[in-house]
Amino acid sequence: MSIFSLIQYLLAKLQQWLSRAEAGLARHDEKRKRRGHITTTTIRSSKWLVLAAACWALCTTSFFYSSTVLLIPFTLQTQTGIPLDAVQLWTGALVGGYSAVLTLGGPLAGHWADVSRSKKRPMYLAHGLLLAALISTWKGTHVAVWMLGRLCHGAAGSIFWSAGQAMLADAFGPENIGSAVGYVDVSTSLAYLLAPILDGVLLSSKGADAVYGVSLAFSCVGVVLLIVMSETVQILLQGPTEEEEENVQPMTFAAGNTTIQSGTTTWRTRKPNVHLVLDTGDASLRNRVKLVRHLLSSPRMMAALFGCFVAGNVL
Repeated sequence: MSIFSLIQYLLAKLQQWLSRAEAGLARHDEKRKRRGHITTTTIRSSKWLVLAAACWALCTTSFFYSSTVLLIPFTLQTQTGIPLDAVQLWTGALVGGYSAVLTLGGPLAGHWADVSRSKKRPMYLAHGLLLAALISTWKGTHVAVWMLGRLCHGAAGSIFWSAGQAMLADAFGPENIGSAVGYVDVSTSLAYLLAPILDGVLLSSKGADAVYGVSLAFSCVGVVLLIVMSETVQILLQGPTEEEEENVQPMTFAAGNTTIQSGTTTWRTRKPNVHLVLDTGDASLRNRVKLVRHLLSSPRMMAALFGCFVAGNVL
């Protein structure tokens, strides 16, 4: 069986297993509800569980990135058989391929997370891509397979960062999103800290298989968290239904404190720097381009983007 057939088979089995697991949890809650017992919906709909799923996913992709950066110089030549003097060239190409897909896939993944009412589907796809990247790097015997794995990892990372933070925005709202993103930063920082230390010990004592096994275990835990997390909370927190959206009026974000009301939920923003008039019912390309242009004209947004650019270069 080729590596591509193995990846396709595992992704199909993963999707089948996820569907059965979610259906089983739904049936279990329905039985307890009919008997008058307390269901697990309250726990599964908790915003802290959403935070745990998002943080764990971002921690997983960061951990795997740190692991592969450590392993590529040591295992690339032995697994693929390339000349020793070409290892440095291919190491840079593999890391560059990951970064390129992560950069180009970010806007696309963000758009998908924005228009999708279910944030779990993109996250499931990201875990599948991460699994494909893991297997390609773990068992690949050709440098092209390694490159394919790095591209899959970049696509998975772009979805994790976009859909994961979109989940947090839905669960916590504008007032508390800062603290939620702080937890995300802690989780990724821990991954960058622990991965080189743990992988160095495992590589010297147990070999590369143990390093990849840890990354696989991280991904499996992330999938379990997504399964346990209730999809209902995502639908309820994403705003009005299609019937309610017809009566939604354009929202104005002005300088100073602004109160945003949507149904029975009231959010209050804190001194935005940009004056925006958005028609929430207009999803045209022109309206989205206008929004992006306004965001890029914000000094606060440009400062945040520049800070992320500097941090990425340091890493």
